[in-house]
Amino acid sequence: MALFHHRWRLFLKENEDPTMDMGGRSWEQVESEKDKRIKETVSKLGYYLDRKLGSGQMGDVYLVENKKTGERLALKVVTKALYGGPRLSKREFENYEFAMNNKGSIEERWAKYLPDVYDVHETVKDYFIFMELLENMPDRVKSDLFRLNIDDVGLPREKKYATILKDPEAVYEMISIGLYESLILRQGNQEVHNQILQNVPNAVVKNIMGKNIKDISNPETIADITVEESMKYLKQDPGYYDSLPWALKNTLFEAYEEFLDKQIVPIHTGDGSYSQYGKHTDNVTKNFPEAQNLIRAMKHFMQDHKWEPKDVHSGNVMVRPGTKDFVITDLGLFMFK
Repeated sequence: MALFHHRWRLFLKENEDPTMDMGGRSWEQVESEKDKRIKETVSKLGYYLDRKLGSGQMGDVYLVENKKTGERLALKVVTKALYGGPRLSKREFENYEFAMNNKGSIEERWAKYLPDVYDVHETVKDYFIFMELLENMPDRVKSDLFRLNIDDVGLPREKKYATILKDPEAVYEMISIGLYESLILRQGNQEVHNQILQNVPNAVVKNIMGKNIKDISNPETIADITVEESMKYLKQDPGYYDSLPWALKNTLFEAYEEFLDKQIVPIHTGDGSYSQYGKHTDNVTKNFPEAQNLIRAMKHFMQDHKWEPKDVHSGNVMVRPGTKDFVITDLGLFMFK
């Protein structure tokens, strides 16, 4: 028992990265053993292990080559939860197995958004998933259509902003939502708030549509314009104070930035547009036609197959060489309803 508690303290080691597993082995040893068993299993299954292509929340992806045919595939290896892998490792395996067994019975216009899974194999400690080799999406597509994962958060979004701000209906919606949800205005005179909601969105749209898009692509600039158009109403509020315009601008800037950043393709298919995980509103998504069929496919999987796409972001979608179709590559968080 004393030995167990000693190892447990070494495993936890507060404020430091863990250096041992529960058996007292270093993580270097654990990874080395994992690499060895992956290489051995891949060889037994008839493949050469080329190199690692990347890592994600659920596992590592490798480039492998069939020893007989020379065909190159992507191999995803997911370690079982019992041996240090993700909690949902079994569901990950089962979802890829479902895709492999059922893709052929799904209409092609929907099926093409799922990866071609050629084989799944289970060992004592790992799941092996062999699938088609895909390409990364262009950065511009990631920025425009998807919630950015941690590796993509620095991608520029000016083109996405410009696309939204060219559409008067989308701009009107952004202004209206920002003004309606403003706690600053909600705490003020209700009649003044109503006047602003009725008149300011149209005034801002008219103002913006007459400007060069480069001059209004910053949400802060649009917040300035909105406050400027709101001033004649704000000053009618008996509780008006000098810093009110400044406070309103800050809340609007945050609201507009959130509106412009919101993903076009939903993270979770079942969530509505008011959820941070749902897709954008129709007034905005209509400006991004390349996303529409993927969004429809995700709805189809949920409604017709009771298979709800979850956690769809820039790190979980790739494109198929040749056709350039979107392919949802991480099926582990798909959920049967």
